[in-house]
Amino acid sequence: MLNAFKLFFVGLVDTLGAKVLLSLGMGFISYAGYSAVVDTVISTVQTNFSGIGGDTLSYITLAGFPTGFGIILGAVATRSTLASLSKLGKLSPS
Repeated sequence: MLNAFKLFFVGLVDTLGAKVLLSLGMGFISYAGYSAVVDTVISTVQTNFSGIGGDTLSYITLAGFPTGFGIILGAVATRSTLASLSKLGKLSPS
């Protein structure tokens, strides 16, 4: 009976540990990749904003464009991270 519990807990810790390490690793890799892409997009948008006149830029900022753009970029990054994790989760050994 004790041997059965031992095998059960070893199997549980083995699969649980592997899943935790896989999710931490994939989280870091996806964050690093998406962070680089999002930083590039934000840099490009900021560079293009410098060509806009002062009054026009004030109206765009007053309308909330930078905040809305940040929300949209955050949603795209979250969606793509969740999609990649669900696809890679099917490939991992169980």
